[in-house]
Amino acid sequence: FLLSTFAILLIPVDVANNAGNPGCDLPNQSSVYCGGVNFFSMWESLFCMCCFIIIGLIPFATFYYEGSFSIDGTKKPRGVFISAFGYEMVVLIAFLVLVLPLYYTKGLTKLPVNNYDYSLSSLTTTEYYVNPGQTPYEFVTLELSASAFKSVDNFNKKSINFNVNFAVYLIALAGFIGFWIFSVFVGVGITSLPFDLIVGYIYRPKVLAPDELAERELELQNRTNEIIDIAVLLKKEHQVLLEGGVPG
Repeated sequence: FLLSTFAILLIPVDVANNAGNPGCDLPNQSSVYCGGVNFFSMWESLFCMCCFIIIGLIPFATFYYEGSFSIDGTKKPRGVFISAFGYEMVVLIAFLVLVLPLYYTKGLTKLPVNNYDYSLSSLTTTEYYVNPGQTPYEFVTLELSASAFKSVDNFNKKSINFNVNFAVYLIALAGFIGFWIFSVFVGVGITSLPFDLIVGYIYRPKVLAPDELAERELELQNRTNEIIDIAVLLKKEHQVLLEGGVPG
């Protein structure tokens, strides 16, 4: 919950840090006019912490909690930690077996672009000053007239491939899987909510007649006596097992 809240509050801080200056969105930006904070690394660290909690902390805590108590409610020895750690290693190995082949085979992103061939004579260099006294940013601009643009014949669709590091790939994979899980559970929840409300209204508590109430009380009393008898028998068998005997 704390990391989720921090991620939400970090968005306006990131916007204020960039301040709309050119080049501030680049991963390796070092301009002092961009706020001085490398938010690319900060976002990577934040989402990697979220992935660590989902993959490492939550499964380990679940295994440790489930193994901390036995059937009779007494705590088990310290071997519970080792057992929970072993189960966590199984989860981690299964995760790496699934993710590592995907990363080394599909660890890149493709940016679709439209490829045009045009004369380089139209290229011009323009200097933009964001604030007085700054080093100007130089951009290469391509000015195409409408008639010249329509006359371009060599047009095809291509994609620019960018290799991503493991942290970015892990974040993207978690977001992709989380999107589908969220869609499924939201769809099921929205669909089942009206039915739950209708069923809850149909089977709402109602006032019983006196004779029906007396009959229900008698049934409940008989059932309670049966459960008590069964519990006494189970307690006797458990005591016999503790003493090393064989229950008869």
